[in-house]
Amino acid sequence: ALLIKGLAKGTAEPTRMASFFHAACASALPRVQTFVVSDLVDVVHALARAGAADGTILRAAARDIVSRIDDCAPVDLARAAWAYAMLSAPDSADLLRAVCAAVRTTHPVRGWSAQQLTNVLWALAVADVRSDMAAVAHLRDGLASLLLAVQPSPSMHGPSVEVVRHI
Repeated sequence: ALLIKGLAKGTAEPTRMASFFHAACASALPRVQTFVVSDLVDVVHALARAGAADGTILRAAARDIVSRIDDCAPVDLARAAWAYAMLSAPDSADLLRAVCAAVRTTHPVRGWSAQQLTNVLWALAVADVRSDMAAVAHLRDGLASLLLAVQPSPSMHGPSVEVVRHI
């Protein structure tokens, strides 16, 4: 997991190494269930960065992440959602539904960054997951709360409070 993550992160063009990622995934597949959930998310995220959609590992990882969704931190949920949507991966709908269920049980701001909330919203839009609009509203409200909590300095340019309230 660390090797895959390190190469995806440290390589200027990880897409040139897609064959390496496929080979690494083939060797990791028998051990997927032994991975700590954050390491498993790292592998999936690295595959997305490399554009190396390996259906076998993605299906296995999705099943495992879904089965351990309660162990996922907000950063893991956001990165997994982004990666599966980015790859149009098999089983992405199941994983995204599980992420939505996990989101509905958490306070929309505690532990979540604006980037993480945005990544999940983006993933839901890209994957066209419309079955859980309550989760989408929860994420949207959390993002609006975070944005409204930021006190812009007079030199900052960005959306006005009125624009943010209409998100």
